[in-house]
Amino acid sequence: MSRQNNNTPKSFLDTFYDVHESDMQRKISNIEDIFANARDQEKIPIYMTRSRVKSYESSYLKTKRKQKTDIGQITDLLGIRVLCLFKQDIFEVYDFLLRHLNNNSKELTEVIIYHNEEKNEYKNLFQEIINIKKHKNVEFEFVADKGSYQSIHITGYLTCETDSSISLPFELQLRTLLQDVWGELEHKLSYKKNPHSFIIQSFDLLARDLQTNDMLLSNLYDLSNQDSCPKSSGDFLPLHVFRYDNNKFPAIFKDSQYKNLYEKYIKYIYNPLFTESSKNNMQNAKQVYDEIKHSFYKNKIDTDKFEIKYWIEMEKAFFQLCLDAKNNISEAEFIYLKYWKKSYVASFRLGQINSHNNNLVDALKFFDYSKKLVLNEINLSKNENDISLNKIKIHTNIALVYWRLGSEYQQCILDEINQAIKIYEEGKGKLSLSEENTLFNSATWYYMEILDNTEVKNYSKNTYDIDIDEYFSTYFNKLLNATSLLMEQESDSTMLVDRETLDSIAMCYFSLFKKNGDKEDINNAYKYMGMLFKRENIGFSYYENEDMFREHYREVECAYMKSKEY
Repeated sequence: MSRQNNNTPKSFLDTFYDVHESDMQRKISNIEDIFANARDQEKIPIYMTRSRVKSYESSYLKTKRKQKTDIGQITDLLGIRVLCLFKQDIFEVYDFLLRHLNNNSKELTEVIIYHNEEKNEYKNLFQEIINIKKHKNVEFEFVADKGSYQSIHITGYLTCETDSSISLPFELQLRTLLQDVWGELEHKLSYKKNPHSFIIQSFDLLARDLQTNDMLLSNLYDLSNQDSCPKSSGDFLPLHVFRYDNNKFPAIFKDSQYKNLYEKYIKYIYNPLFTESSKNNMQNAKQVYDEIKHSFYKNKIDTDKFEIKYWIEMEKAFFQLCLDAKNNISEAEFIYLKYWKKSYVASFRLGQINSHNNNLVDALKFFDYSKKLVLNEINLSKNENDISLNKIKIHTNIALVYWRLGSEYQQCILDEINQAIKIYEEGKGKLSLSEENTLFNSATWYYMEILDNTEVKNYSKNTYDIDIDEYFSTYFNKLLNATSLLMEQESDSTMLVDRETLDSIAMCYFSLFKKNGDKEDINNAYKYMGMLFKRENIGFSYYENEDMFREHYREVECAYMKSKEY
């Protein structure tokens, strides 16, 4: 059937398509662009989208089949399909879609969740969907489908851009990639027909297999996330304090009435940043900072002078990250963006912020640029120790980014962490005991992961430039020594060893047990896991590791109990 054939009778659809087909195409294209931007810029876990304007022929036949007499009754006139890789992504994508559609559609009418009536997981999904609904007038329907069709359908109306009085009905379908495969095959072979009973039975078996595979992929995704790339939390702390280079340090603090005030300020700032009292230290430091700044204005100090303006703004950004990063991280980022081209500190902080926001490529760029600037600063600073400490911090953060990018970057990880340790062992960068503990915690974990990687269990020493077993053993012993010394300095109110360190030690012992079968190793692994869960969540971490801790504890506990049976 063709609308270009003037010898056929006209229906109400002919006029509508003649006038508005280009509007519909433009509307659907704009939606695709918005979703693509959400995926690429906002990191919404959309794998892919497909869209179409229902063809005139299909719309016409639907009006006959469903006895429709109005364009608004063709609920899928505009069709959009959004696919995710994993079921876990459904919630975040759904929340984004409903927020976007609520703000940009004329009306949302219904959300339908199709599920296999023999499976219970979508009942939980349905309740989660209802909990995060954003539109008061949306009707929710839960449909058990014997044919095993699984999908979320959102229907409503979009406003026509050339005529606001025209409502364009749309249907958006949200599902996983494997669910889409099944839906496409069923639609191709049996939809709108009278399929043979053998086809129906075969599709039922296929659907069960695909559901099992979908669940397996989701479980693998959870396991992968627990160890390799934990989700960023809402909290953020810089963890490292940088000393100012001579060419940027305000001279007013060296020899004037401000010297004592600045030393009071530094006393708070350089306290360890992962003790229980650290936020109190930051609050006290902020009060002294405000006092210094107020004194500048009161005494009419030229605060537009670069070194003073730079100090005021850099310290302001630092406090924004330390005290209320959840609300102020964008403001801190704005300040650092003003100085990053000439300040390795600003560039380093931007690397941390981008890492925190999971923008790993940008994080790597800023850290690399910071490393380049540090090399130039060597000739400008009289304190080689400070420069060396900063280089260690940069190398360890670059190693962390490579770690989060995946196992294919293992050689890059080792290059960076070994460079950091080389600087430390040459005595150029004097670390505090806490910093030393953090350094060897990272190094030990990276080497343990290589030894545990099933793909390199039979690795040859030629795979890497170093002996992995020897380096792991060396760094693990240094970690144990630093941790022991820190624990000796702890009190009821001040815990110096965080849970990440205890988890690392436990899993290293567990790794040794799996390799050698020594019961002393599994006993030690179980002991350190017990110590971990006896502590409150001490320390300020970039990541929420609670799920990872519990999964590790279950693994260790299971192996420990089995070892007692023999």
